[in-house]
Amino acid sequence: MRGFLSAVAVVALGAGIVACGSSAAPSSGSSSGSGGAANCSNASIQKDLYKKGVLTVATDSPVYPPWFDNNVPTNGKGYESAVAYAIAKRLGFSKSQVQWVHEPFDGSYAPGPKKFDFDINEISYTPQRATAVSFSSSYYDVSQSLVALKNSPIITHHTQAELKTYVYGDQVGTTSLSFITSQIQPTAQPKVSAPR
Repeated sequence: MRGFLSAVAVVALGAGIVACGSSAAPSSGSSSGSGGAANCSNASIQKDLYKKGVLTVATDSPVYPPWFDNNVPTNGKGYESAVAYAIAKRLGFSKSQVQWVHEPFDGSYAPGPKKFDFDINEISYTPQRATAVSFSSSYYDVSQSLVALKNSPIITHHTQAELKTYVYGDQVGTTSLSFITSQIQPTAQPKVSAPR
């Protein structure tokens, strides 16, 4: 099967940590804030933290490999867990000063106050989401893809016209569901599930 649309994974940043971002704009076209690493000492960001003295990191639940290991964000294993602890270390926090909280995926970029300093997750950048939160530069690029059982007809019958004839499913509010409805434009309404 072929890939469809480039997407990015990013970190949704709370207001205080945004100032620690690079002044260069991420490749996704979002703004990561201004200022440089010189403005990011542990002492200088305390006033902006969700909880003073603690770096509060959010992610969804459950969490999956290779981003996390064994559904445990706190163990430092898996790419996103390791990145979160590396960020904490650069900001002068010990591992014991990192507090992990559960934030549902769609809550990570929803408008309104956040109960975290940053959320680390596979969150695709969209201009609409960027009106509510700041995004880091992408740490991986992917393509939208279709997943099907190996004996499914879609494996060999996937012209643009044929793709319209299948029934699709995805999670509400995702860029993948948006891609299905806007690009594939199937004749049957996609099946949707509530956010996890």
